[in-house]
Amino acid sequence: MACRELRYEWFEELRRRYGAHYVAVGHHREDSVETFFLNLSRGTGVRGLRGISRVNGHIVRPLIELTRAEIETYVASTGAGFVNDSTNAADGFARNRVRHHVVPALESVCPGALDGLRRTMAILDEDSRLLDDYAAGLRKCFRRGNGWDFSTFDLSDPLASARLYQILAPSGFNRASTDAILTALPLGGERRFGSWRLERKRLMPFETAEYPVLESEQLGDIVDLSVLPRDRMKEFADGRHLILDASALDGDHRWVFRLWNRGDRIKLLGMNGSRLVSDILKDLHLSHDDRRRTRVLTRDGELLWIEGLRQSRLFAVTETTEAIAVVASSLE
Repeated sequence: MACRELRYEWFEELRRRYGAHYVAVGHHREDSVETFFLNLSRGTGVRGLRGISRVNGHIVRPLIELTRAEIETYVASTGAGFVNDSTNAADGFARNRVRHHVVPALESVCPGALDGLRRTMAILDEDSRLLDDYAAGLRKCFRRGNGWDFSTFDLSDPLASARLYQILAPSGFNRASTDAILTALPLGGERRFGSWRLERKRLMPFETAEYPVLESEQLGDIVDLSVLPRDRMKEFADGRHLILDASALDGDHRWVFRLWNRGDRIKLLGMNGSRLVSDILKDLHLSHDDRRRTRVLTRDGELLWIEGLRQSRLFAVTETTEAIAVVASSLE
């Protein structure tokens, strides 16, 4: 997984260097099916069973609906050469074992199963987006200031565990953490979960005088913000500025600028899924003090920026962007 993330970070560096709008990669239908089975075995839930998306930020996959055989037939008809990665033939990797054994066995038992799986993944993708909409509304019911108030949360609800996870997942909590919080809610007293404190059914982040949690419905109230024409983007493509499509500023949203929390995740530009902020900081070989002082910017709970280091793919600038919102880092 680390190699994959480094590869996509490199793709993003190249895209920015050459001013490209997209990076096209060669995933095909079988790749998406393999991802489905791998995520199914890991218990990822609905979001992990959607397969590989055709478009993800600046990454596009024009071959995702084609089979490997169809691609090879076309390449052979053109006389073009190609290279086979020898590691794809080894069973030392879980994906290869799924490719060589699980998928052929399924096809032998249920001919045409791959077409059925493709339709299933498309349905799950729609279901996942519907779930995201529901979860966004659920969060608003319990959001209080910088944290959450669960005094009206129905602990007897058979789906309480699932609801609490949907509320807290964007704040970096995994399922084990939210289940632990659910167990602690009726017990009273004070408990700590990473950089969060649970007291009298209120879950609040720890704050410091040096780095307080800054919150506002207007991004410009908490950071140095400029809204500029898109053609000025290159002036700020230094990695130390956050550059968003200015549409991110439309409407009322909860913007928070705070210290990062253990468990925070960011959907990096140029890659699927999300990555732990702690892993990114470790890979950057930051000192303990620098890691401790690292801040993040969130919009409605979604992490958009690790200050001066990494940007989310959410609200990334595209070819249709007319105006950009530029946030300057406070780091020296």
